[in-house]
Amino acid sequence: MAERTRKNPLSARQVGRLTKPGRHAVGGVQGLYLYVRPAGTRQWILRVQHQGKRHDIGLGAYPDVSLAQAREDARVVKRHIRFGQFPLLHDTDETAAVADRIPSQEPVGHPALNRIQDAADQTGTEDAGPSEAVDPAPSFQEATDKVVARKEQEFRNPKHASQWLSTLRTYAFPKLGRKPVDTIRVQDVLAVLEPIWSDKTETASRLRGRIEAVLGWAQAHGYIEQNPAVWKNNLDALLPAPNKVKQSRHHAALPIDDAPKFAEWMVAEPMELLYNSTRAALMVVLLTAVRSQEVRLALRPEVDLERGVWTIPAERMKHPREHRVPLGPFAQAFFERRMAALRLNGKNDLFFPGQRGKRPLSDMAMGKHLKDQGFATTVHGLRSTFRDWAAERTQHPHEVAEMALAHTIPNKAEAAYRRGDLIEKRRALMADWEQFLGLSSELIT
Repeated sequence: MAERTRKNPLSARQVGRLTKPGRHAVGGVQGLYLYVRPAGTRQWILRVQHQGKRHDIGLGAYPDVSLAQAREDARVVKRHIRFGQFPLLHDTDETAAVADRIPSQEPVGHPALNRIQDAADQTGTEDAGPSEAVDPAPSFQEATDKVVARKEQEFRNPKHASQWLSTLRTYAFPKLGRKPVDTIRVQDVLAVLEPIWSDKTETASRLRGRIEAVLGWAQAHGYIEQNPAVWKNNLDALLPAPNKVKQSRHHAALPIDDAPKFAEWMVAEPMELLYNSTRAALMVVLLTAVRSQEVRLALRPEVDLERGVWTIPAERMKHPREHRVPLGPFAQAFFERRMAALRLNGKNDLFFPGQRGKRPLSDMAMGKHLKDQGFATTVHGLRSTFRDWAAERTQHPHEVAEMALAHTIPNKAEAAYRRGDLIEKRRALMADWEQFLGLSSELIT
């Protein structure tokens, strides 16, 4: 098993003492190893990436090739690769042709190329050595499983472990999960981080650290040479520092841990909650994560209390398709009590009538109520709080939370095959949300 690339290069004396079978990083040139065979013979190996694939290049036997010479040869090979030529060659004509196309630092017939050629010619006559030691690179998801298993004792509690994995599952796995770790580049990491770096900076920063930890494991095990998720001298040149990000003022959200306090305030006055349309509509946004526009225009016939489902017609949705909203235990009890209150006080079908009773609640009413009560969040921010909670505090699948928010599926092929709406899985998600908020049906009955 490969060791992590060394910061302090080994001396010739230290290299001479390496006798344990396996691959030993010697430093000085990234990817340069001394491979010790079980029989005790030793060989220089340079591990490189070329066209998305990992290769081990033999640089000759030790001590016939000294440490200093191996480092020089490794630099020559890397210079060839940098100029677009891959010097794992098997005939002298090709060797000369490649050398001709290299700038004048390396003359035709450079000894390094000859030694590489000699090492390649010997393949098949000796134990293949390092080629047998190279396992296929695991996928990012497989590497994550390894890291979580090894870090299990570091986590403060099972909840912390769940949160650590949940963030990766929600944001990283859709883009990186199936990719072999040795194919992940800086641009792949950016594709995960950039969409949330400005709006969810704290989450994005933690996510970057967790991706770095997974790829750090891959680096330590020799699957990659450089970690594309490190911050210093890497991503810091491409993303603004987290503490410098100007937070967007629109859609301000409640911190996750403040959501139960908000719910407690909402139910503190049950009669006000049931009979005040503004407060009742806010409660429905909190409970269901439905958009405010879709809540304000809700009609009583849309709610099926027996089945515990609120069906919003396509014409009222942001994306024109019917959306079924599963009701958790508290939500179902609340809708039932609100329905009873409306039967006493009104004759039309509006679930949240305005002050005069004939028109729906104003589109400004809920936001003004939050501001008047001193809350920094916006109405839409309640949806964001729900989404953050689902991603960071639960193990519910990403697609279930996205469907609860009535988001579209960006992948057109996947969308074409997605027929169901995962309503029962979403019902379990909403029940867990109510439990987190501290809401039970007894509070409203």
